[in-house]
Amino acid sequence: MAANTTAFASNSFGVNRQPIDYTQPGAPTVQSYHGGSIVVNNNVVGRIESWSPAGAFTRAGKHIMELSHVTWGLPVDYVPGVATGFNVTFTRTEVWNQELEITLGYAAVWENLTDQTFPFVANEYLFQGVNLYRMWAYNGCWFTSKAPQEWTSEGEGIIKVACDMAYVSRKKMV
Repeated sequence: MAANTTAFASNSFGVNRQPIDYTQPGAPTVQSYHGGSIVVNNNVVGRIESWSPAGAFTRAGKHIMELSHVTWGLPVDYVPGVATGFNVTFTRTEVWNQELEITLGYAAVWENLTDQTFPFVANEYLFQGVNLYRMWAYNGCWFTSKAPQEWTSEGEGIIKVACDMAYVSRKKMV
């Protein structure tokens, strides 16, 4: 069977490549993040270097200890508590005239985080080849930190920002 020739991955330099055809026998079964996109207000927040929603599955809880004539100091139960950790950490390579704040829909680069006056929704897309596999919506997003990464004389000369973002809810859309 011929490989999929209708869809190509491309960039603005004219590089076009046929993506992996995941429908064929022997295609990789391991999920990879090479097909990920972050979209806010219908704008692709391109140049994402790292995206870590590591706090999405965090939950507090409390061990219940019993003190009696036969047990002492060992847990006898665990009571699950509230979900916590609703945050995402990411880094982004900045683009001239498309700084992060402008990509998010603001008119200018912020002087500090109090310039964020409205929340946004960030959509995380994961593709299997050219097909949408999963989409998460992070609702009610507010930045808790945003800082340029270190500039050095021995560095790559690329301006990147490291950010922490809190959100209210994470919903699976697809």
